[in-house]
Amino acid sequence: MKKTLAVYGSLGTSALRERIGQDWSHVSVLEMDAFLPEALERAGARKVLEGPMMNHPQSTEQCDRVRLLLDKFLEERCVRPGIDTRRVFRAASLDAMAFRMATAYIWSLEQARKLADMGGWERILVSPGAGVSTLAWRQLAQAMGAEFEVLPESDSVPPLAWRLRRKWRRWRMKSAPGKKAGNAAPSLPLATSSSPWVCADPRLDALLARGGDAWPWHRMPSFAAAGSQELTDLKREYSAWWKDWWQDWMSCEEHRVPLHEGQILESVGQHYALHVYPLHSVCLSEARRVMAGLNPKRLLVGAMRGKKELMWLLAAQERGLETAACTLDDHLDPLIAFNVEQAYCDDERQHEMALDSGMKESQITMVRTHRAPALRERRQHALRPGQRGQIVLAGTYFSGQRIAACPRMNLWSLRLLVETARLLPGHDFHVKPHPVRERPQEPTNWTGFHHVNVWQMENCLRELKAPPNVIWHEPEVSLAPVMDKSDILLNIESYAAFEAYALGIPVIHVCPVAAEQKAFARQIELGAAQVAETPEALAELVRRNLEDASWISARTASQQEFLRGFFHTEGPLLHEAASMSPKAV
Repeated sequence: MKKTLAVYGSLGTSALRERIGQDWSHVSVLEMDAFLPEALERAGARKVLEGPMMNHPQSTEQCDRVRLLLDKFLEERCVRPGIDTRRVFRAASLDAMAFRMATAYIWSLEQARKLADMGGWERILVSPGAGVSTLAWRQLAQAMGAEFEVLPESDSVPPLAWRLRRKWRRWRMKSAPGKKAGNAAPSLPLATSSSPWVCADPRLDALLARGGDAWPWHRMPSFAAAGSQELTDLKREYSAWWKDWWQDWMSCEEHRVPLHEGQILESVGQHYALHVYPLHSVCLSEARRVMAGLNPKRLLVGAMRGKKELMWLLAAQERGLETAACTLDDHLDPLIAFNVEQAYCDDERQHEMALDSGMKESQITMVRTHRAPALRERRQHALRPGQRGQIVLAGTYFSGQRIAACPRMNLWSLRLLVETARLLPGHDFHVKPHPVRERPQEPTNWTGFHHVNVWQMENCLRELKAPPNVIWHEPEVSLAPVMDKSDILLNIESYAAFEAYALGIPVIHVCPVAAEQKAFARQIELGAAQVAETPEALAELVRRNLEDASWISARTASQQEFLRGFFHTEGPLLHEAASMSPKAV
């Protein structure tokens, strides 16, 4: 039999088992987002490259590689008259899609390179799943002269009965009485020719509107719909330009090496040439026309990767206007995004990342945060005898934009919770999945979290024979009310930890924290970062956080002390800082 490497993703496991048959003695398996069943191990399958669930140093190194790869992608290799292919234009257009395409690919390629050193593969079978890059494994097959096959997504559609039940549950939740809608957030008035300060990010309207008439900010208009024929023509031109760019890139012998990571750039460029650059080119032309008529003095944007509203920023910079950006929930990166004269940050993590990305301290102004959750005192005493503790796991998913956790982390955390629940039958363990997001698809290496992933989680709990003290919540349920009734939050690299900190709820991290990052280093220093990676260790920490009053008090106090230092609570508000000339700050 042929020596076979099986890349074990969750969406094609049935097809893979059918393809191999009963005898797996010639098969080596690389687990991706699914665990290899014990039955297949008994049939002879051998697991390879088993690693930790969380690897922060590896993630940092791979993030740097992705950043440098996208820096290469932005090189101005070819010029085509009539279309904008400048680096500054393409960098401002670079959104999360590029990272979803490149990051998981780099991760897969690194695994492929390690397996290439083991040698001897005659056949490579790929079962689709989160983090699986078909390109990376095709490169390995070509390098080794092995047969290559991507199996069909045999497990990508849940059974009809499950889909109908899920649809009914979602309908019932939507039909349930909800909270009354609150007052609409204030909006800035539309910019006119007498508007000195303008904002091009709707997310900042409410913050800037706080200044009232004393701080007269105005908003830029929405872009008009682009004409279909104009977009069609631009798609043709950009596709032809990208073909030239790619041929020029491949003319370098180094780039033709079988396992060279630059291979992913072909599909990244095709995506942007068809789906991004044409629209952004139309928007930039409109931004130039409108900006010429308004002629403001200063423009503010948010750290919005690749949004079309950034075309206002390019138009403003072409006219020599002062420009600034507020980080909001993203970070600034002048190398592969855009640069401004002044950046406004409201927490230490964004400040640290802006500096790491190459911004100067003189460019950064710390503003008083609007995002810090209100601190409140919670239970500081132990549970009464016989009282059931409520522990909630905040679910995660493999987004593919940053790879610290391996693709199996979500299912691994369910295993950990179930085994811990068996050790502590007197307490309730709640599973709150992440809200449904992107549908897993091949161009983004099947990353995302959709209904099929919810089905996988439910299947996992069934296969684990979860005890009755494990309680499932639908993804559409808000985490806040579940957490508000909980005594402990189990966390996996989520800002939900900060919400729990503010509520005075002890947080236990079920994976290692990134001790090299200042924010986590500070939590460790204060004693706020509780970590448990085994059922026994987690059960022990759960007991302490339910039964030991002095422990509870110390942990919640240290958590809230961290929050007070993490979010910037002093200094000017955004509308005050942004209304001063960046050159004068």
